[in-house]
Amino acid sequence: MKKIKYVALLAIVFTILFVTKANAQTWNIGFPDTTKVKAILTGNKLVIEGKGAMKNYPRHKIWKDSVTSVYIKKGVTNIGHHAFYDCRELKTITIPDGVTSIGESAFKNCENLAAVIIPNSVTVIKRNAFERCTSLKAVSIPDNILEIEEYAFYECFSLENVLLGNGLNQIGDCAFRACHNLSSITIPKSTSTIGEIAFRECYNMQNFEVEKGNIKYSSVDGVLFNKKQDTLVAYPNGKEGKYKIPESAVVIGNSAFASSKINAVRIPKTIKTIEGDAFRYCHNLSKLKVPNSVEEIGILPFANCDSLERIKLGSGITEIGMYILSQNENLLKIKIAHKNLKFSSKKGILYNKSRDTLVMYPRGKKGSFMIPENVICIKKGAFEDCQGLTEIVIPENVTTIEAIAFQYDRNLKTVTNRSTTPQKISSEVFSYVNLKNISLFVPSDVVDKYRNTDVWKEFGQIKAIE
Repeated sequence: MKKIKYVALLAIVFTILFVTKANAQTWNIGFPDTTKVKAILTGNKLVIEGKGAMKNYPRHKIWKDSVTSVYIKKGVTNIGHHAFYDCRELKTITIPDGVTSIGESAFKNCENLAAVIIPNSVTVIKRNAFERCTSLKAVSIPDNILEIEEYAFYECFSLENVLLGNGLNQIGDCAFRACHNLSSITIPKSTSTIGEIAFRECYNMQNFEVEKGNIKYSSVDGVLFNKKQDTLVAYPNGKEGKYKIPESAVVIGNSAFASSKINAVRIPKTIKTIEGDAFRYCHNLSKLKVPNSVEEIGILPFANCDSLERIKLGSGITEIGMYILSQNENLLKIKIAHKNLKFSSKKGILYNKSRDTLVMYPRGKKGSFMIPENVICIKKGAFEDCQGLTEIVIPENVTTIEAIAFQYDRNLKTVTNRSTTPQKISSEVFSYVNLKNISLFVPSDVVDKYRNTDVWKEFGQIKAIE
């Protein structure tokens, strides 16, 4: 009887093994010799075995929807590009010592991957490698890793703890961008390059530390500077309240304050350059004063500051692009220092010095506006995205209306154009505006001219000024 039971048990085990083996799927995934490395999928478990490199995969793979665990055996030397891209059910990964690189987008969108141990043999984490691993809470970067490429941990929303190894030389652009729960980071002494907006949208970030001996970077009260402390690199996004920039600073770097919770900042007279996106998305800033020392301002430095109502620009500014104050829906007043040689302001509106060119109209102003009689030019984007603007009167002297001057002004109901000669304008002047819903009023003797002139003829109604 015991013998029969034993034989039956063996038969069951054999059947299980046979069925398991029969149900397993195998792929040759080595490079350059595909047979050197194999992937074996049994149920929800994927095993990578062999000797040498994995090949780089396209973004969609046979196993992406089913695998919950991956076990890479010793002998495999790299994880290929897109290897486990979109494996949304993947929960565990075992990476052996001997793997030297983690490929581009290797674990991108693995939203259930909660932990990963990176072996010391890895020297590079490629771009987007762990992007949107939204359950990943901690990561330790071994000392042998020299580079974390751009977007490597982008939008790892749950990431709370990051330990950077002592050999790390480069942190790529946006490497830890939008890691919302990351509250502090220590930059190793070996790090010589931190890419643009590497830590932007880290909304809980309170503190940047820099190891003693780093020759490129330093930290002052938790704020990241270059070594000389003449460039402010990054202000912690999670810090609230006021901040006084130290007088050693000459440059406010790209996106330095972008997305931060700061509600007031004092810019010293030592600052000469404010780079692009410097204060973008600073939703709590209500006013800002740019000192006379500032000579250069990048693209979109004060854009999307929802609470910004007033800004004063200094006398040193010689160029003002249309995007400097873009999408500030509550901005009511733009002032500029009287001694500025190129620009002036009146009633909160920005003009050139002689006031014959309207440069920028505050996006927060509502209702109707009559452009002054002496204006001959409306600059590019001057009224762009003025959602509260309902009526505009263009004086007779205006001969030039540049591209996207009234772009996105979707609530505009009436345009009065007093010019007796319809200005030649491109379709971009009123782009994303339904002209059929707008009434155009023009001098009585030129109604027909407007009805036969490109762009102007597209208005819903063209009538004589009464």
